[in-house]
Amino acid sequence: MSPGVRNRAGKPAGQKSPPHLFTVQHLAERYAFPSALSGKGECIAILEFGGSVAANDFDRYFLSLNRPVPDIHFENLSAIQPLNVYSEHDKEVALDIEVAGAFAPGARIVAYFSTNDEQGWIHAVSRALYDTKHRPSVLCISWGAAEDWWTEDTVRVLNRLFAEAAGMGITICAASGDDGCATNGSGYCRVNFPASSPFVLACGGTVFHADGSEVVWNVRNRFASGGGISDILERPSWQSRLCAATSKIAPRRNSRFDGRQLPDVAGPAGDYNIYVGGCYHSGMGTSAAAAFWSALVARINEGLKTRGLPPVGFLNPLLYKDQKVQQTFHSVTEGQNDPFAVCGYRACPAWNPCTGWGTPHGEKLLNRLLELSRGRESGQRL
Repeated sequence: MSPGVRNRAGKPAGQKSPPHLFTVQHLAERYAFPSALSGKGECIAILEFGGSVAANDFDRYFLSLNRPVPDIHFENLSAIQPLNVYSEHDKEVALDIEVAGAFAPGARIVAYFSTNDEQGWIHAVSRALYDTKHRPSVLCISWGAAEDWWTEDTVRVLNRLFAEAAGMGITICAASGDDGCATNGSGYCRVNFPASSPFVLACGGTVFHADGSEVVWNVRNRFASGGGISDILERPSWQSRLCAATSKIAPRRNSRFDGRQLPDVAGPAGDYNIYVGGCYHSGMGTSAAAAFWSALVARINEGLKTRGLPPVGFLNPLLYKDQKVQQTFHSVTEGQNDPFAVCGYRACPAWNPCTGWGTPHGEKLLNRLLELSRGRESGQRL
């Protein structure tokens, strides 16, 4: 089976005026995105495997935010899908680009469209990483599928490309998926690839209660933040063995396999205003969390670059080994990631298989990365 879009956007019927959902400004302030930075000089690459959006939809969306339209480019690696052939895919494209552009308005955004098959994935990832014209420093991936949908050869090739990206200083932000613990017909919990790649920053989702508290994103009987343990990719050396959050392990096909654990981080997964097809929609899912994180990394990269420092790059080892990096996150301790409340994983303090280390305080994360970069330059041990 070809990998398909697993991270959904746009559930309610379209509306001519924006619904009253969280605003980008509200969220940027809540998560302390560096206010003096916009992602200027950075490029966010976004992979798309279907759908399309008309340019005037972006005009209308960013006008509603009182912001100029970002520098958006389409790179068509295959015949682009006509508008409105599959509206869910159109909404996916709009969600990815509009969320990333809203949170990093100064960044260039390049969407790479390819065929939704394994060869199309390899082509798209290769093209984005080695695009000498746009030179992205962040790669956003909101599409994916359960690990058992992929062939071993494709997983191996994509992992090699993701490892090359790490060496090039490119941060890859991938949605952890919207199926929660992703139980299959045999009752086994699964995780999504490419989020399960150890070279990818896997992004889970959160949502706010009415009292303002932040919990695991879980829409009962429908969707939840993807997370768990890989059945095919080994636990990397920088990731500790199973923590208390996974001591009561949900049923897995390969339960003895010491696999990569995910997600690594989380971001707000619902609800967002998006504009596509001449209407406003409510966009949700870990797709939005991946775009949110891609924008934050672009802003941080700008801050590092202005000080003559290298980009964030491969963040995962620091995230798991540096306690001061971990302290820049808000741990999400409530909720679970089975939309049917049968199995799955529960949130808990520190890292957990629903929201990773939690949601960021952007200014604190930037400051810690600045400390680490300066320390490396001066030979200090931080």
